[in-house]
Amino acid sequence: MRLRTIGSTLIIVAALAMLPLLPSAALAQGRVVDEGTFTVSRGGGAPQSESFKIVRFGNDSIRATGQLASASERINSSLTVDTLGTPISYALVARQDGSPALRVKAVARGGRLAVVSSDQHGIESQREFPMAAGRCVIVDAGLEHQLYFVPMAHRDQPLTIVSPRAITRSTAAITPLGLEPITIGGRSVTATRYALGSGAARQEFWVDSEGRLLRVDIPGEHVSAQRDELPR
Repeated sequence: MRLRTIGSTLIIVAALAMLPLLPSAALAQGRVVDEGTFTVSRGGGAPQSESFKIVRFGNDSIRATGQLASASERINSSLTVDTLGTPISYALVARQDGSPALRVKAVARGGRLAVVSSDQHGIESQREFPMAAGRCVIVDAGLEHQLYFVPMAHRDQPLTIVSPRAITRSTAAITPLGLEPITIGGRSVTATRYALGSGAARQEFWVDSEGRLLRVDIPGEHVSAQRDELPR
């Protein structure tokens, strides 16, 4: 669904325009709850490095900033959610060979998530998605650290998964699979294993006792991401 009125479009675009300004003003007041780096392999290609930081603020919002780097591509993202993992705002910039290739912004307002993206040619796409607190999360393909927020959501029914970069949504159930030992940075740790979705798109991930993401596997896409070392 496209943005429905000129008035609402102007309001949402104005809110989206503010997104790059928000992190710098608030970060000093937040508490870092996790920070680290994943090494990501995709189908036998060259490994990628995905670094991230997750900060909790006094107003019960949480922000994850991430950077995914490969030989020719760099993606920077900033996702702010509530304590149920529900999106509040999102911003992403993808660069190819140093030049901006894609910009994406999203903002939640009135039970809907409005997404605006523009490519290197200035072609803009807009879409709104319905969302409900505790039942909607953002997981952009390729940004594994965003799975940190999935276990916070309600699990009594499938979640709405929004991918702002692709401007798509899907539904998937989250299933706890119990405790199991895994090895991170040469050290063993007991982690809770989850599955999100089914079939080729099924994502499996492991979190520690404090909810910090340790490992992600997407068997159907031959993707594996693992932290370089245990959280401190």
